[in-house]
Amino acid sequence: MTEQNPAGSGQHQRPLVRDHAGGAAPNNTVLDQDPQRIVHPNVEHVHGPEEVAYAMDELVVLCLVRNGRPYVRSFVEHYSSMGAKHMVFLDNGSTDGTVEALKNYDNMTVLRTDLSFKTYQMPMKQYLIERFGGGRWSLFVDIDELFDYPYSDVISLGSLLRYLSERSYTAVVAQMLDMFPEKPLSDIASDEDEPLKELHRFYDISNVREQNYWEFPFVSGTGNTLANEEIEIYRNGIQNTLFGALPALTKHPLIFLDGKVKPVDRSAHSVSNAQVADFTCVLFHYKFTNHLYELVREAARQENYMKKSGKHKKWLKVLEKTPSLLIKGET
Repeated sequence: MTEQNPAGSGQHQRPLVRDHAGGAAPNNTVLDQDPQRIVHPNVEHVHGPEEVAYAMDELVVLCLVRNGRPYVRSFVEHYSSMGAKHMVFLDNGSTDGTVEALKNYDNMTVLRTDLSFKTYQMPMKQYLIERFGGGRWSLFVDIDELFDYPYSDVISLGSLLRYLSERSYTAVVAQMLDMFPEKPLSDIASDEDEPLKELHRFYDISNVREQNYWEFPFVSGTGNTLANEEIEIYRNGIQNTLFGALPALTKHPLIFLDGKVKPVDRSAHSVSNAQVADFTCVLFHYKFTNHLYELVREAARQENYMKKSGKHKKWLKVLEKTPSLLIKGET
């Protein structure tokens, strides 16, 4: 990829959410309807500009977050240094100071909703992407994910987006890479920001399994077009080694919403009707921090994930037996 002229010369005004009272949550019968109508009335504006101008070769980062305080600094610094134009957070009931920490930064907007994560997780994610990504590139990531792309040390973010736009791609695959520290995890977590990149420098791909892209349920029959048939679905990895979990490690976080693409259509990892780019990126995934114990306990208690947080309950059994978990091994 080489430096090219920007695709389009004008700035694009994307309206951010106006203040709204948190009305009563709609019932399950409306989940298949417009996320803007479901979520928007239950969102309030907390911090930052309500309108952001950005061009075709600029990027907005979107994140649905709850109790992500330990990750805020690393997240904001990473995407700011990458050259992201703006960040939009939809806070879903944080109680650990996440919102207060985010308000210390200028290049972001913070929204808040009290909608049930268990019931409205997908509409809330679709809402963010559809509201702020129409006709432009947006990156939807979790607070514990740091996105990177090939040759990012020499290729600017703007050049990357122009490369994608000029080839009419509308989605990019990213493979999740679980990162962990050299020292054992502790059940005693600090309230301070963890320097994720500095402390969590290790990974283990010995148990990562590959699968044909089209054979995986959340992409089969989606109407996607794959520019590079060598792109595969990854799964398992260190989560399987430690907990016996079978996670999908493949996502489509970078999306150009062109009116055809359906973001997070079948799962948080999937997209439909997309022209998938010819290369893959990485999502450095920082799940294995000293906050893991508390996060897993909370998820198991609230039962707000799939199958009543069955995965988290399984993890909790392992963690309770190992209050000091050493992940780094021979592989």
